[in-house]
Amino acid sequence: MRAGATEETGSAGQSVVQSEFEKAGWGVADNPYHDLGTDLWLMVRDERRFDLGILIGAQVKTSTNSSADSKYFKEPVKDAENGEVTGWKFRDSVDHFHYWLSHAVPHIVILHDLEGKSSYWAHISEESVSWSSKTATVYVPRSQVISVEKLGPLVDVVGRARAGAQWEWSAWTDERKASPREELRYALLTPRLIAPHPNSSPVKLTASQSVGMLVLGRLERFNLGEIETKLTKRDSPYTTPDQARVSPDWTWKLFAAIYDYISVGELKVFEPLLRCMMKRRNAKGNPERLALIAVVSAAALLEEAKPDEALSLLDDAIRLDVAYPVDNAWMLVQKARALREVGRMKEARDLALSVQNVRGVAPNDPTATAIFAAAAQIVFTASDWGEKDVSKVVSDSDTVSAWWRSQQVSTSLSKNLEQEFVNWSESSSRNLEVHSGAWLGLRSASLMAGLVGDHNGWRRPFSLIAKLQLLSVCADSPIDLVVNSLHTLRVSGDADSLDRAMLKIVEFGPAAAARKIASEIDLNQSTSTTARSDLAILIGAGDVMATADADRCAAWALKMLHDKEGYIGRIHPTFAVDVFVLKLLIAVGAAASPGAVRDIIDHLAELPAQEDQAAAHYYGVLIGSLPHESWEPDDRRRLALRNGDHWELADAYDKLLMNGDEVIRARVFDEANKGSWRALTAFDSASEVPEYIVKVQIRALSERVRKLIGDAHSFSYHMGGVDSGRMLTVLNMWHSSQADWTAILEMLADPHVHPRDKRATLFQISDNPKRVPAAVILRLEPILQDIEVRQLPDWLDLPEVRRLATEALVSLHPDSFSIDRQMLLMRGGSDERITLARILARLHRQSDLGVLMLLAYDVRPEVRAEAAWSIARWVISGTAHPEAREFLESLVATDPGTLLARRAVSGLGSLPAASHEGGVLLQLLRRHISSVVRRQVEIAVQDDNERQRP
Repeated sequence: MRAGATEETGSAGQSVVQSEFEKAGWGVADNPYHDLGTDLWLMVRDERRFDLGILIGAQVKTSTNSSADSKYFKEPVKDAENGEVTGWKFRDSVDHFHYWLSHAVPHIVILHDLEGKSSYWAHISEESVSWSSKTATVYVPRSQVISVEKLGPLVDVVGRARAGAQWEWSAWTDERKASPREELRYALLTPRLIAPHPNSSPVKLTASQSVGMLVLGRLERFNLGEIETKLTKRDSPYTTPDQARVSPDWTWKLFAAIYDYISVGELKVFEPLLRCMMKRRNAKGNPERLALIAVVSAAALLEEAKPDEALSLLDDAIRLDVAYPVDNAWMLVQKARALREVGRMKEARDLALSVQNVRGVAPNDPTATAIFAAAAQIVFTASDWGEKDVSKVVSDSDTVSAWWRSQQVSTSLSKNLEQEFVNWSESSSRNLEVHSGAWLGLRSASLMAGLVGDHNGWRRPFSLIAKLQLLSVCADSPIDLVVNSLHTLRVSGDADSLDRAMLKIVEFGPAAAARKIASEIDLNQSTSTTARSDLAILIGAGDVMATADADRCAAWALKMLHDKEGYIGRIHPTFAVDVFVLKLLIAVGAAASPGAVRDIIDHLAELPAQEDQAAAHYYGVLIGSLPHESWEPDDRRRLALRNGDHWELADAYDKLLMNGDEVIRARVFDEANKGSWRALTAFDSASEVPEYIVKVQIRALSERVRKLIGDAHSFSYHMGGVDSGRMLTVLNMWHSSQADWTAILEMLADPHVHPRDKRATLFQISDNPKRVPAAVILRLEPILQDIEVRQLPDWLDLPEVRRLATEALVSLHPDSFSIDRQMLLMRGGSDERITLARILARLHRQSDLGVLMLLAYDVRPEVRAEAAWSIARWVISGTAHPEAREFLESLVATDPGTLLARRAVSGLGSLPAASHEGGVLLQLLRRHISSVVRRQVEIAVQDDNERQRP
């Protein structure tokens, strides 16, 4: 490009602009002799005066003022709504714009207003330039001001314009990817660029290469070093952990510490290295080591859900102010991550925003882009919903380090599946195993994500590690193994998976693991990630908690119901806190001490009116879960005065009070006599309902059942609510003189009615066959036979209902149960074997004890539990006594879960008087880990004592 005859230097404006950059600590050099479109060369430094290695060319255009009559501000752009100037169009020749765009150095144009003493900039890029035949324009925003405080966006924009490295085909090549100062950071965040290929034959590995192998999960090679030396008579290329521990080299000690952390998970392995580098002299001499050990230690603390300790550590390291720009950004991202975990969202967001220029600072450094992506994720998750930019965070997170982590996860799961298939093909066993290769691969992915500060990227593989371990857990697994797996799932924040895992472990065993991990949870230390998981563990373990832990949880929950602002400020919940707090109170109620129960009752008695349905629902469940004997007369008097509650809570109070308060009892009777099904639920049993109310209720319930049938023909189905069919069946059974079975028979016979709506009715028939009149049985049998064999569309099918129909048929006609039918159920799945256990319980044939014993040792715990229920029914009836009782005692004594004991107590109903006198069964149940079992035992004993009184 040829220089023009005249060159307007705009020296006054250029001097002011130069001064602004110099105030920020930038290097500035003017270009007076060869100015073809570049007035200044700018050498970028960060706020800590570190040179970022970015060179920017600047063209300065100066006008006396920013009016529309000025030379460079004459094309203002105004806001369409308020007419305010938002910026200006800068216009110049096509040649000038081609010069700037084709230059090896990124360029900006600066418009300076002399009178206003303000300078505004715009980056010249392919995206920002608009072209015409002879001129081109770029929009200069009014918001992009040149000042010491506002240069961050300029660094970020121009830095991104620098050419980045090409990483395809780059993995495990021999060319060097990082300087010695950067090698360890590469080894931790992008290890495949440092570690040798698995199929290579290295001569001798450096510490950085060895660390890279550790992060990739290739630990086994280092334990073979001494053996390899003995076998080959040559020095092994691999340094063993023992050799590394005694090495005077700091980097080898780091290798040993990381090896130990991956192997045993002890945080203390990093403490000596951290103490060493926290000394200013050491930190100043090796700032990259300070940043590295600070990040590694903080990431390890965050893996243990200890963000407060991580924050303290990082603050101390950052305060030394010696780290290089990329390393400093690395520490700041980890700090932002920890800030987010303790609810300091604005600080986390601002800190993450402050390091967004790291990608421009080092565009060829894949660790810098990974750090940038982690910062972008934090900005997104710490922002309010209206500020979230989904497309930007997805784009910013699309980095090579993220690709490689995803590949680690995919490869690990594929390996485990392949090995499981081999095991399946070679064995009849279906037990799943955890294979070390899969575990190490997932651990590798979680390490890389956690070390870079990608919190969401860390959570997924960490959760998968826990799930992989839990797949191999069984009822007799070591308690610590189960606790460790649950803890891993907890800190990953996978609350939904914890809900399922806790249910299985509490019901099927080992329930002691649930009790132990519950004792370790401190809800005051919950983080943004673990809050919902902590509650999932405590709610799931409520039945098996130690009394002290249950009391601690109850006290915390009651405190939260009065003042939860501090808790919400720390965790920033995405769930309804009040609902889960009430769920926790419900869960721990049975295990809590009388004093804690008293505190809960006092809270309920003083509770203001609850109009919200969700709160009313859970408060109602809480009331029903507390022992009736815990409510004192004064409590009941206070409750009777309440008004304004949502009906779900009001009904719970009525059910509690109706047997001791004549006013409430009269009101409930009056509502029930008007056909209210809600009033009917206040009665403890159907036998208590007066005949005049029964007549009204049978008529009302029959209408509800027929409405259900009509809705089904319109393909309208309802979830939840009252089961009208069951209620009507129960009233028909206990009040035969008022009974009307017509609506029940119509519902069971109609194929349009969802099987779910028939389930409870069929169970009632199976459980009480002697209360079904003979005339009804004649009409019922063909209906049940049809249900038993009827095939429905998948969306309308419920196999359990077919099995319940089988149970009902056998209950009504015990002699129809043939050996062939028994064998058919025995050869079926677990659901069929459960049906067999229920049928045998009702047949009371002593010859079937062997079959029930066989079912009690079934591979499926739910089958074992149902067999225990069946045997308990036999114990009550005296069938196969004492063999049945002794066998039930052995089942309860050896089962590590709660489901079997709960089903056994349910089957017993009440305990035989003989067992009250120190009987083994009674003692086992009274000492059971399940607080629900213990309470049910006491209720059963009390009921039996009542019956024994003259």
